[in-house]
Amino acid sequence: MLDYPRVRFMVLVANDVNFPIGSFGPLEDDVSAAASSLACKLMRFYISADSGTFMGLTNEVLVAYRIASVQLCEPDLKFKYLARCQQRAGRIADVIGINDWRGVEYFMGSGLIAGETSVAYDEIFTATLVACRSIGIGACLVRLGQRAIQCYGQPIILTGAAELNKVLGRDEYTSNLQLGGVQFDEADRDIGFAPTKSPYDPRPMLYGHRDQLSAWVGGFFDRGSWLWTKNGWSKTAVVGRGRLGDVPVGVIAQTVVEPPGVWTPVSVYKTAQAICYLGREGLPLLIIANWRGFSGGQRDTFDVIFKFGIYIVVMLRT
Repeated sequence: MLDYPRVRFMVLVANDVNFPIGSFGPLEDDVSAAASSLACKLMRFYISADSGTFMGLTNEVLVAYRIASVQLCEPDLKFKYLARCQQRAGRIADVIGINDWRGVEYFMGSGLIAGETSVAYDEIFTATLVACRSIGIGACLVRLGQRAIQCYGQPIILTGAAELNKVLGRDEYTSNLQLGGVQFDEADRDIGFAPTKSPYDPRPMLYGHRDQLSAWVGGFFDRGSWLWTKNGWSKTAVVGRGRLGDVPVGVIAQTVVEPPGVWTPVSVYKTAQAICYLGREGLPLLIIANWRGFSGGQRDTFDVIFKFGIYIVVMLRT
């Protein structure tokens, strides 16, 4: 059974690593920007396998010159000048080929597609699959699209490890994966807390507790990493920060004791405010959904509970 049985249309944007190694040039920038504009009111899916913005020499004159190196044994370090292959005298001051846009002008197109991707994320659903390396402007597009799936072994980087090592003058980085690979710490541990069928307090489930024999019962998050957020205000709304496998995460839950999993005007406002704060901090948000709904009595309505409930929707979107 399909989750969405009706036909859904999307615009697919991808890089061809066979031409020329998936880099972005003026033509690629124009096509990508046009595709993002076409995706209005649809969905935009980007498959990233690129080498960043193309910066190269004109091929028609590439074979017509030689490099006068400072040290012949190490030609990659420094050079004196460029010269014609068939001439001993005369230096090349500039190279003008048949096609324009061979230098920094390429970055004009990079700014164009970055802006289109940002607009697309605000207006439609965008997603990215990093199928191969994503470098420079490609990495920026991945970040601007927000929702990304990174294949293991494929880096997302702004500059390669070799280039950074040259700038630093030492071998600081060993590979591109060290800079932008899939890096995570495995959380291999048991969670001792077991929920019951009767109403219970979710706090020990989050950060652990000691049982009647003073033995530690592990919770959902790393031991000793839990930090409360406004614990003394509206205690029915449980809000805090913790580490899950050493990754910082924001958490929102609700007590199911009293009142039994119901949002009150104060707790719903605390929930919306917490979503806003955690979002500004850039933390992933984990919501343990154990709510029964809003308290909808006359007094609660006068206390604008529905207004604060709408705040939750707005904060989740932004």
